[in-house]
Amino acid sequence: LLFVMSDVSGHGATAAFYTVLLKYLTSNSAKYYHHDPQAFLNDVNQEIIGKITNGFVTGLAGHFSPRAKDGSRKLHLSHAGHRQILLFRASTKAIELVELPNGTIMGFPSCGASDPHTLTLTVGDRFYAFTDGVVEASNPAGEEFGMTRLIEAFKQLSSSNSLQETLDTIHQSALTFSESNDQQDDVSI
Repeated sequence: LLFVMSDVSGHGATAAFYTVLLKYLTSNSAKYYHHDPQAFLNDVNQEIIGKITNGFVTGLAGHFSPRAKDGSRKLHLSHAGHRQILLFRASTKAIELVELPNGTIMGFPSCGASDPHTLTLTVGDRFYAFTDGVVEASNPAGEEFGMTRLIEAFKQLSSSNSLQETLDTIHQSALTFSESNDQQDDVSI
């Protein structure tokens, strides 16, 4: 199962157009995916160079290996500007912040995705990827929701709530913190 999460810099009509373009390019590149998320992101980058002239794109791509006899799976990831992910470990009820290896944003010829990184997930573990709109949601005083609040919110939710309840509650927590019903940036989790 290949998955991709991307974020286009900027707002408005231009960013919306770039998002549609990125969706098309990632869908097309996915047809040729060969279990290498780094190569996938680098291929997408080559396709967007020159097409996105105002801004840049970040991305995270990966896949899950088939389930092992004990129920565990390997998660293979590479990123282009989406360096941090969170893992909920069912056995310890802990949230782990994972910093992926260095990789650069997309949209420029000299950019390159990170080397692939592999993690093992056991039954009940959860992997969370998110865009910067979550952690950078700010309140009227200019204080950001931040990684610490995001991790604390996940710690309180991940062990007892369904996945959808967890995602909905995290999204609402960021909106409540910002004291606004309007999102300041795209929020994807």
